[in-house]
Amino acid sequence: MRPAAKYYISLIVVAAVLVIAAAVFNWNCADGARFAAYLSMAVLSSALKIRLSGIHATISVNFLFVLIGIIDLSFSETVVVAAAGAFVQTIWQSKTKPQLAKIGFNVSALILASAGAYEAHRLVLQRPTDKEVLLALTIGASLYFVANTVLVAGVLSAVEGKPLGGIWRQCHLWAFPYYMVGGVLAAIMLVLERSMGWQVSLTLCPLMYLIYQWYRSFADVSSVRA
Repeated sequence: MRPAAKYYISLIVVAAVLVIAAAVFNWNCADGARFAAYLSMAVLSSALKIRLSGIHATISVNFLFVLIGIIDLSFSETVVVAAAGAFVQTIWQSKTKPQLAKIGFNVSALILASAGAYEAHRLVLQRPTDKEVLLALTIGASLYFVANTVLVAGVLSAVEGKPLGGIWRQCHLWAFPYYMVGGVLAAIMLVLERSMGWQVSLTLCPLMYLIYQWYRSFADVSSVRA
């Protein structure tokens, strides 16, 4: 591994450790049952992952619960949901035994992406109303997408010595519609949660599998065209 890649990974991991420490130290959970339900669904949905063409990385539908967290959970809860989902996504049915550096980076990248999107979103909308939920999720999904993919493209750039922008466009730009579709589903789930309770909103979780199948087909087609 190039020295630049080692320094980059170390920096990301250290930053993520500080974020986790802040989340734990300032722990805030208004509804333990709701948090446990969303955390469990994030972990389970991490198994529904799609391998990105040309690189050793995946994306998963667990981001849907990170988006819900960005809008309606506390900072602490959102970071934990992202960390747990990233860990399972990395180790679950991996083609090769995940190295500690890979696990650390993947988990750290999603921690930083979720924390960054959470704080940046709060600068735009503190707590969106039902009418503003779709706008809020569009903003949240966009921020999370950019933060996550730029961090991943950064390590690939450091490892391979290639331009960051080129790697990002090649590997991640076409994944944007996936995040937007997930954002729409998350918005519907949030509206249901606020009007009928989080238990009812979870009945829409099977739709995640349809999104996963759609995007997997889309990814396969994109790979063939590439």
